[in-house]
Amino acid sequence: MHRRLGTPALIEPDRVSDLGVDDAASVERLTPLLPVVGDARVVALGEGAHFVSEYWTLRHQIIRFLHERAGFALVAMEFGLGEGLALAPWLRGDVAVGDLASISPAAVQWGAGDTMRFLRDLNTTAARTGRPLPLEFAGIDLPNAAGSFRPALEPLQSYLAAVDPDLPLASIRSITDRVDAGSGVTALIAWSRLALDEKDAVISGLAQVALRMRALQPHYANQTAPVDHRTALLLAEAALTTAYMLQAAHTRATGAARDLDSSARERFMADAVLAYLDRADKKIIVLAHNNHIQKTPVTFAGATYTLPMGRYLAQHLGDDYRVIGQTSTDDHVPDMVADPDSPVGFRVVDQKLPPPPEGSLEHALGGIDPSGRAYLLNLRNCSDAMALNSIRSQGGYVETEVGAAFDAVVTHPRITTQAGVGL
Repeated sequence: MHRRLGTPALIEPDRVSDLGVDDAASVERLTPLLPVVGDARVVALGEGAHFVSEYWTLRHQIIRFLHERAGFALVAMEFGLGEGLALAPWLRGDVAVGDLASISPAAVQWGAGDTMRFLRDLNTTAARTGRPLPLEFAGIDLPNAAGSFRPALEPLQSYLAAVDPDLPLASIRSITDRVDAGSGVTALIAWSRLALDEKDAVISGLAQVALRMRALQPHYANQTAPVDHRTALLLAEAALTTAYMLQAAHTRATGAARDLDSSARERFMADAVLAYLDRADKKIIVLAHNNHIQKTPVTFAGATYTLPMGRYLAQHLGDDYRVIGQTSTDDHVPDMVADPDSPVGFRVVDQKLPPPPEGSLEHALGGIDPSGRAYLLNLRNCSDAMALNSIRSQGGYVETEVGAAFDAVVTHPRITTQAGVGL
């Protein structure tokens, strides 16, 4: 039986570091991250909730620190793979500044606009000052988080037109274009309205495309195309996985759910990270929700919901994969509430939270710092951390051994909702 971890065990100097994220010189205070990161090739930076300003501010500082001090050269984000391809030239500074909302509506709508501007500024400033260049970017998620097919199928169709024009993508798109929506919530409604034979045609057609592309990689290798074959195959797999996720959600809504279906999306994201790691041989920073990056299964109220991307990456990479989560001991959080009148099926509201339960990381850290600073907790080889049995996720709690799920966690005493989120 694990004993509950008390605050004193976590505030010993060798476990807790003041990050001082409100200080102008805060980037230099990030050196306590180096023992956590070690020689890892992939470091994931999490967030306990979407749309939190402080989580993004700290991640920006850590990205710059790891790029300049530890040689990380690619940011892989919980962002559509196809959307990332379209955005990458702008992030490198290869095209005029323009209006980000017209270049990537998804980035602005989903609260990533400031991060995209930060990455572009980092690259363009580096070009003038001689700092490491460039910091590349890749989306690793399904198109619009399984809310659309078009961002994957449009570049894939251009690729296949050059190398394998007989594949039936046009007939598939005649159906999927009717499903494209603002989010997975609204796309599910459109998917549910399709006839059974239309759903079967999409799933079987995309499976044929992906399998043929995988088998014929050597045949495609010497042909000129808009994107490389590995990226094109990821686009095909993104579209197929989107169809799987929508059908799984439809099945669940009709009362015939299968356990762990959402693991398909997680496996896709893990495979995308590994593909970029193998192809570019560059150290990668992954940006995603804590639930995606943790090394342990995602469990709520005793039921395992999914096997996350982080579990697959940890199994494949071992100690080459490190996870830094973020949480807060504040008494509120921005959360997503269902709203049928919203174009994405939900709206973001500030939700009041009850006191954290005993055994949670947040309960153990309650009142650690009244000054409002963020602190890094190094959980590597920390046996006491195994006593912690949960950590906040949005307005609830994921049940897991926190020390097994994360190598470190940053806790923020105060959080605020991002300004300008279009939801």
